Amino acid sequence: MWRRLSAVVIKEIRSYLRDPATRGLVLGAPVLQVTLFSLAASLDVSNIDVAVLDQDEGRWSHELIARIDGATFTDAVVAVHSPRELSELIAQRRALVGVHIAADFSRRLTAAKEARVQLLVDGRRANAGQVAVNYFGAIAEDLNVELMASGEEVGKAPQMRLRHWFNPNLNYRWFMVVNICAGITMMLTLVVTALSIAREREMGTFDQLLVAPLNSFEIIIAKSVPGLMAGGVASALVGLLAAFGFGVPFTGNLPAHLCCTLLFLLSVVGFGLVISSLCQTQQQAVLGTFFGATPFVLTGGLMTPVENMPDWLQLATELNPFKHYLQAVQGSFFRAQSFAQLWPNMWPLALIAAATLLLATLVVRRNLR
Repeated sequence: MWRRLSAVVIKEIRSYLRDPATRGLVLGAPVLQVTLFSLAASLDVSNIDVAVLDQDEGRWSHELIARIDGATFTDAVVAVHSPRELSELIAQRRALVGVHIAADFSRRLTAAKEARVQLLVDGRRANAGQVAVNYFGAIAEDLNVELMASGEEVGKAPQMRLRHWFNPNLNYRWFMVVNICAGITMMLTLVVTALSIAREREMGTFDQLLVAPLNSFEIIIAKSVPGLMAGGVASALVGLLAAFGFGVPFTGNLPAHLCCTLLFLLSVVGFGLVISSLCQTQQQAVLGTFFGATPFVLTGGLMTPVENMPDWLQLATELNPFKHYLQAVQGSFFRAQSFAQLWPNMWPLALIAAATLLLATLVVRRNLR
């Protein structure tokens, strides 16, 4: 049995390695996708132009403008001389945010009265504008803290101190890189596995598989190995790229993380084999892969938090292996989770893997008859 199984496994691996397109898919695509997604799909706001109308021109307005100019998210601070000019810059998309400092700004601060600054945000770029507003709020808060520390009477309002755990600088790229790593691992494993049996049918070698001295269990193992290897290689490549290319800290338990990855790959391989056995061509298999992967991604927490979903859908996501693996990957990179802390995600992955492989065995066995 082991001799037959090893022979067919080697045959499957060679058939994939012999294809240049497959080699590029396994080795090049994960690195390229992680790099592009992490650099392009970011909610961080940087290099924005700010229009400033300073009608005060006092000490504290100059201090506020200097802080805005020195902030890391600003590219250029454009001084304007009228409200009309301020609105025109925003209308022409030459500035994302306009800052209007009233004439009594410094005087009211010195007199311990409330001093307001008007922010005009381009609503056509709502997401970027909202993030920028938060940045400006942080600048104003820092200025208020300095005023109180210097002995200026600026009021007795309590001051909040904010601390972000796991991602102190709120680097959205870290978040994207880790999530995309999990998504690419799933997609590549699913595609490679889904093409296995469908490719045999399309190339006309499926009949040879039927007459080979192999039972359905051995065929399933042989068809699973390339997908497992592709997913493992992709996971290793994107993990190394995240850690050493983008500086995302890996603080967790490596053996526990590898165990979660293996269980996740087994569960995805089961889904891929079911899709492959039901398809007649590779094109159908690819379409089936994207159709089947969409619910996993949408309900896995990659795009929107699971907690925001209806209660019945949150319960259904417990059957989604991508959700458990995504939480495990985030725990390994950001939260330094141990084996025991990853266990709540590991045992659902083990159950899902057992169920999907059993389903794949039944479906493949029925189609081989």
